[in-house]
Amino acid sequence: MEQIKREQALNYSGNGYSSLDYPSKDNDINSAIIKIEKRSPEIGYQANTA
Repeated sequence: MEQIKREQALNYSGNGYSSLDYPSKDNDINSAIIKIEKRSPEIGYQANTA
């Protein structure tokens, strides 16, 4: 089992959201904590393509 510490997390923020991404050596497993503060984007949609 892989252990990922908070210090290793990648911090992202954008229009109305912020996140801590915990990357894993296994490309099939990834986790994140995402805080959504408002609708983003204002109209339309966005997709995670990573």
